[in-house]
Amino acid sequence: MRYFFEISYNGKQYHGWQSQANAVGVQAVVEEVFEKLFRKKIDIVGSGRTDTGVHCVRQYFHADFDHELDYPITLQKLNSFLPKTIAINSIHKVKPDAHARYSATERAYEYRITKVKNPFYQDYAYHFFKEVNVKTMNEAAALLLGEHDFQCFSKVKTDVNHFICDLKKARWNQKGDLLVFTIARSEEH
Repeated sequence: MRYFFEISYNGKQYHGWQSQANAVGVQAVVEEVFEKLFRKKIDIVGSGRTDTGVHCVRQYFHADFDHELDYPITLQKLNSFLPKTIAINSIHKVKPDAHARYSATERAYEYRITKVKNPFYQDYAYHFFKEVNVKTMNEAAALLLGEHDFQCFSKVKTDVNHFICDLKKARWNQKGDLLVFTIARSEEH
């Protein structure tokens, strides 16, 4: 039986999502907790990767089990074993062919800046001292909308076979002291 897990994490102390031989990723921490809880190795597949230090509000991964999970109890146990920097928000039973990466319909990212020096933002927003023109920034962001080839932003050695992204959203919004840039793309299947 396949389950999707919704996860959030503070990425400050992690080297991204994906497990790596020489660094701790969120995936490795979660797999270690799964092995402790279920008493066997369970591989998990993430919906995507994040870079070192990146925080995540909502990401999904899937895992396969040979038994039904009791959602509330499993959720409580997982969160009691996980460090304070990682939380499982929900568990959903899905069809056996549902895939956390390939069944995704959208990927969205937020980048935050602030002019206000606030110690609570230090790990979550870039402190920027100068005045910015949000209208002009949104005019520039609108140029990103639609289909574009992003190969120039790609790794040199990659297994990706195309670099076209269809950006559906690229916008700056004021949220209190924060100026938030949201960018989202649709997924092709």
